[in-house]
Amino acid sequence: MQSEGILRPVSYAATFEPLAHVYLEDSWVLEMLPSTNGIAFRLEAVLTPDHPLYAAPGPGEQHCYRTAWLGVASEQQIDLTLSGPPDRPRRV
Repeated sequence: MQSEGILRPVSYAATFEPLAHVYLEDSWVLEMLPSTNGIAFRLEAVLTPDHPLYAAPGPGEQHCYRTAWLGVASEQQIDLTLSGPPDRPRRV
């Protein structure tokens, strides 16, 4: 049973304020750079109209895309094992 006041709902925008105007669902990870205390992702990020760098999509584009880095850091050393690319089915 949850006691009132221990867990409070927190909005995504409040928790991850720098990502408030980035639409991650249609963004792409272009590169990953792991380190001992975190990981950095190079993204082709989709910006929403409320983002200061937003510009109207060009012809044939659905969104405003910008290349960006997203870093996730830890105060403690992390143990990260990358799985590699998925196996592709062989053509016969």
